[in-house]
Amino acid sequence: MKTRQIIIVIAAFVILGGAVMVNKSLSKSEPKKSRRGKSKKTAPVVETIQVKNKDIQAPLTVTGKLIARDKIDVYAEVSGILLKSSSRFREGNRFGAGAILVSMDDQEARLNILAQKSRLLNTITQLLPDLKLDYPDAFQKWQDYIDNFQMKQPISPLPKTSSSKEKYFILAKNIYDQYYTIQSQEARLKKYHVYAPFSGVVTQATIYPGTLVRNGQKLGEFINPFNFEFEATVSLKDMDLIKVGNQVKLYSEDIQGEWTGNIRRISDKMDEATQTVKVFVGATGKNLREGMYLKGEISATSVTDAFKVSRNLIFNKNQIYAIENGKLTPKTVKIQRYTGNNVVIKGLKDGVVLPKFPVSGAFAGMEVKVLK
Repeated sequence: MKTRQIIIVIAAFVILGGAVMVNKSLSKSEPKKSRRGKSKKTAPVVETIQVKNKDIQAPLTVTGKLIARDKIDVYAEVSGILLKSSSRFREGNRFGAGAILVSMDDQEARLNILAQKSRLLNTITQLLPDLKLDYPDAFQKWQDYIDNFQMKQPISPLPKTSSSKEKYFILAKNIYDQYYTIQSQEARLKKYHVYAPFSGVVTQATIYPGTLVRNGQKLGEFINPFNFEFEATVSLKDMDLIKVGNQVKLYSEDIQGEWTGNIRRISDKMDEATQTVKVFVGATGKNLREGMYLKGEISATSVTDAFKVSRNLIFNKNQIYAIENGKLTPKTVKIQRYTGNNVVIKGLKDGVVLPKFPVSGAFAGMEVKVLK
């Protein structure tokens, strides 16, 4: 039994040693196979362009939104019940200049004016006997004023006094005070009707007929849909390139069509956060609506001794790869202007070779093959 156990142990050691030798031989052979399987990297083939500096007429590209040039917030200056005739004061409805936008019940105000006029007539009537005795020359004009007085018409101007004594006599009877009170109430009566100051459309309505309108309450918004301004921002470094009157081409990425306008105003205030200045461009045309976001191209002065490339070639804000001796070499350039998908740059000499398209995985010193 002991001999048998010894033979088993020796056999186990022999098998274990053989396994170790086989493992070593396999580990030595694997790197050789992997080295034989490795493929050699090849340089990418690129199309190229050659720098030729010249004067470039590149418009400034801006973005912004449309705002109505003529726009008012409609407020109530008096209190009253909104009449049913104001049912058209809803979003989308159009009104001509001078048309009534909203009307409020003014019956109480009218009756109050009639009462004031009646008191004025009563006061003047009581003066007539004294006027006939003390100021006979003034009697007839005051008598005519009473005879021609129209209660439901706007109050007529009082007769002019002929002397200081007559004037003081009229003042003492409080006639002027009553007269101007009536005029004030007649002016207030007109505020029960809100009129359109220009032809336009309702863009917001916050009230309904039958509701009580309070003094100072906002009723809605009213704009002119035929006259807009395109509000955009221009970088401070580009301010010397534009001026009032420059033509601007406007277009939308959502709808077809182009519109042409001119710079109307340039703000004198600069946004501290963005270092930009607001520019306002007049715009009119079909399919324009307030709040639309548009892009614009401002006709600006040309850039001298510059070159235009795809903006995808720029990296690190102001660097571009050139090809020198078959390798990519980074160059620092000066960005002059962005125009759509392109950028106008300066700082490269004529004849410098650039990739026409971005090179995948590009890095400084990367070998490339130029496609001839």
